[in-house]
Amino acid sequence: MNKNLSTLEKELDKNFIKVNRSTIINLVFFREYSFWENEKYILRMKDGEEFSVTRERLKSIKARIVFYNDNFDIG
Repeated sequence: MNKNLSTLEKELDKNFIKVNRSTIINLVFFREYSFWENEKYILRMKDGEEFSVTRERLKSIKARIVFYNDNFDIG
């Protein structure tokens, strides 16, 4: 693929979000987040996979999660 993640994220549905430099997640599979260490957080997915994110990135992710939960059925 000849696209960077930021470009790809813009082309995907609103339920996809870039969480770090190398990862885009589908909010349908998001489970929770928690503090880790050194101002970093862990995002946990429903399948148990985990991704680290910075505090700054978490702010935008939380806003998207709230928007997603308010506007879409994630069952």
